[in-house]
Amino acid sequence: GDRTVKSFHFRKDFSISFPIREDWLEKGEGIMKPKGLVWYTDGAKLEDGKAGIRVWSDGPMTAITLRVDDRATILQTELAALRACIRTIVGRRDSNKHIYVYKDTRAALRALGRVEITSALVLECTTFLNVLGTSNRVVVLWVPGHTGIGGNMKADSLAGEGAKKAVVDEPNRWGSPNVRGKRP
Repeated sequence: GDRTVKSFHFRKDFSISFPIREDWLEKGEGIMKPKGLVWYTDGAKLEDGKAGIRVWSDGPMTAITLRVDDRATILQTELAALRACIRTIVGRRDSNKHIYVYKDTRAALRALGRVEITSALVLECTTFLNVLGTSNRVVVLWVPGHTGIGGNMKADSLAGEGAKKAVVDEPNRWGSPNVRGKRP
């Protein structure tokens, strides 16, 4: 399963933000100050049970579509998308940048904000975000889904592509979810 030994993570070298919906509708992507590298991630679970993820950025131009194990929950697909995104950014070796990662799933962001971690996916995401945050300013933000935010619409519309792939790109530890996205 997704379980890992319970650990406590008090230090976060990244921040999590939940802008209010009205600000998004009024300012759109102008909500980001100062400007920086912008990434969107999304997970999808199709009606037939297949699961996939999408990472998208138009600066730096990046599009990643992966199939994940069909036993993944929707929350696990969202976290797997974030993990793929952060791994990609870490691999770029950026430093002294402002990096914004957008997710339209509040539960995933709340899971990242927890001090007590029992999910391997949450632990990996937190670890990669902390690595990235040691040399950059990293903010993971909630973006309202289906409201016309360009990058989120792109990630959302293409997230199902990964689920349609024949080969599972991200096999592993699905099965028993151990992710809690409830409010801390």
